[in-house]
Amino acid sequence: MTRIEEDAPVVAMDARDWADIRERQALVYPGGVGRSSGYLGRPAPTLVRGKGYYVWDAEGSQKVDLSNNFTTLVHGHAHREVTAAAVRALENGACFGLPNSDEVRHAEVLLERVPWCDYVRYTSTGTEATMTAVRMARAISGRDKILGLSPSYHGMGDALLSMIGMTAGVPRGVSDDVLLVAPDDRHALVEAFAQHGDTIAAVVLDLMPMSAGGRPLSPAFVASVASLAQQHGALLVVDEVISFRLAVQGFANAVYGLLPDLLVTGKAIGGGLPIGAILGRRDVMGILDSSKPRSIFHGGTFTGNPVTMSAGYAAMKLFQVDEVGRLNALGERLRNGLSKTGEPFGWTANGYGSVVRLEPRSQEPDERLRQLFWIAFEEGVALAPSGTLCVSTPMDDTVIDSLVERMSRCFHRLGSSPESTDGLGE
Repeated sequence: MTRIEEDAPVVAMDARDWADIRERQALVYPGGVGRSSGYLGRPAPTLVRGKGYYVWDAEGSQKVDLSNNFTTLVHGHAHREVTAAAVRALENGACFGLPNSDEVRHAEVLLERVPWCDYVRYTSTGTEATMTAVRMARAISGRDKILGLSPSYHGMGDALLSMIGMTAGVPRGVSDDVLLVAPDDRHALVEAFAQHGDTIAAVVLDLMPMSAGGRPLSPAFVASVASLAQQHGALLVVDEVISFRLAVQGFANAVYGLLPDLLVTGKAIGGGLPIGAILGRRDVMGILDSSKPRSIFHGGTFTGNPVTMSAGYAAMKLFQVDEVGRLNALGERLRNGLSKTGEPFGWTANGYGSVVRLEPRSQEPDERLRQLFWIAFEEGVALAPSGTLCVSTPMDDTVIDSLVERMSRCFHRLGSSPESTDGLGE
């Protein structure tokens, strides 16, 4: 496997420091983890450095990163140009309470990629962007209900969490305003609009919902969603926080020919730093124009900060049509390899382009994914606990083929799930 050139050696923590880190994590975090998505059944590895497609843990062990912080790092870790852009901005001031030139430059290059959109507003996360888009749709339509797919993850907003069944702590009145249909279930979609069409403010749509296995929605279903939303006066909000990396102009337009009312994105456009964005037509985005009556408030202390904007600008300039296509081809190569080696053991590799979703045929998929995580980590591969994987631009065919070999060993070691009757097992 190709190695990334090192600027400095990685110094492992000694055993006492490593043990101390685990103890400190247990003392400061509920359950010993800093976010629920990092729960792995036992104390998670602590990463101390990343470079290119490699990460190193606190014990000095090198792993190939197939998570890239949940698809965020298109160019891998510490890309020289992206890092330099962030440092330059930081030296000029990390954040301001007024507009900055990096923010405008980022907006210009982002809107160039999505020419059917007129305006953009930034947030610090994809969660905030999707929540803001929903609030915009409710203000414009004067309606309360939103319709989404179940399961489909759109961030940590109360209403949005209902779409993956996480309603603990969510007021019942909030959950009652969320209508759910299964992906590609046109009958349920038509029925929902027939019963509630005049109360639906927005349809929130992920065209490749990872929580549902990462299968792209059928074009016929997407066309029905767009048509019914338009007929009933509901806004169409497409969530591309993950899928925007799959095409320069975004997944919705490139693959489905879709022009939603609002497009939400984040992750890849920030160069590895926190970001979210809402893009749309002039008439829809006008609800955020504070000079107009009945506008809604949108704020955020760190939105559009120059460090993120500068790093994100550099990342997008490096990720043009040819590079997007090359990365998607690498992702297809990985998906095909994982499908071939994983299928006999009860694993399906779904997704599109540079994003791959591993899905186990199991009655306990989360536990199965955790088991795979630990085996893969021993084999030198860092996966996302959710099974959502992605490739990065420092990779090439040789790296992908090596990853397929390593993952093949993982599938063999893990064996068939009890629910998989066609697996070979060990």
